[in-house]
Amino acid sequence: MENQLSVRRDASRLGLSFLAFILTANGMQLVLSIVLGRFFPAFAESTAMIWLLSYVPLYGFALPVLLVMFRFLPGAPAVKPASEGLSAGMFLRFLLFCLGAAYLSNFLSMFVSVLFTLATGQTMPNPVAEIALQSDPLSTFLFVCVLPPIGEEFICRKLIWDRMGAYGTHVYIFCSALIFGLIHGNFSQLFYAFSLGAIFAFVYARTGRLIYPIALHFCVNLIGTILAPAAVLTLGQAGTLVLGIFVIVCIASAVILWIRRSFWMFAPLAEPPHRVQQAITAPGMLAFAGVCLALSAAALFA
Repeated sequence: MENQLSVRRDASRLGLSFLAFILTANGMQLVLSIVLGRFFPAFAESTAMIWLLSYVPLYGFALPVLLVMFRFLPGAPAVKPASEGLSAGMFLRFLLFCLGAAYLSNFLSMFVSVLFTLATGQTMPNPVAEIALQSDPLSTFLFVCVLPPIGEEFICRKLIWDRMGAYGTHVYIFCSALIFGLIHGNFSQLFYAFSLGAIFAFVYARTGRLIYPIALHFCVNLIGTILAPAAVLTLGQAGTLVLGIFVIVCIASAVILWIRRSFWMFAPLAEPPHRVQQAITAPGMLAFAGVCLALSAAALFA
């Protein structure tokens, strides 16, 4: 009972900290958009402003608030993650697994998008895809492929492990994946961000090196936002065909890798009792999830 109460307490504090994080980011985004629109209207219409509104509130204001919350709402004693090695071959397998999982979960996003269109007659927005289409390749590379993997992996993998790693990898992975999915703030990215977040968290928990999930995150974003669209634009119908084959290969590979995971993935570790249910039903986590889902719903009609 004491362990369950500790999980609920620390998961609730984690959720409240990320609630402050997401409210600060959205609040400062609103303030900056009003100020820029009022005093710099020409700049307010540029893609540079879109990137500015995405990252300055997040890392300039919300991240410091999150760190302050962690300081005043301490969690479980920090433990070190495992320190297993990751060979080049295993990294490539994990990358294929990530791509397949992303494409599979994206089908769920497409299904939700179709339901939204049938119900409202509108197209469900995908903010990252829309911004990337308006940006030059260098800006997309920097603001989609470089900065998010570094910042998001530090926040959603390193910081969350420091708070919840003492309760085992199952609790940590689910909390990390859930928060990672929800902070994206839209339903287009929610499902595949959750799937990828779980894989990135697993890799960090077993290697203890943030560079591995950062590299996986970088590769996934690079393929999804730059290489795949470039292939379609450059090769036309042939590029679309090649991309379709690539997606099928990635999904098939992910399924095979999951079935055969005992032959290539890290060996299972002894785990403390699973407390995932206690963690996700903690009041702070429920409050955080509720606010994020409400903001995501509001973004559908913005």
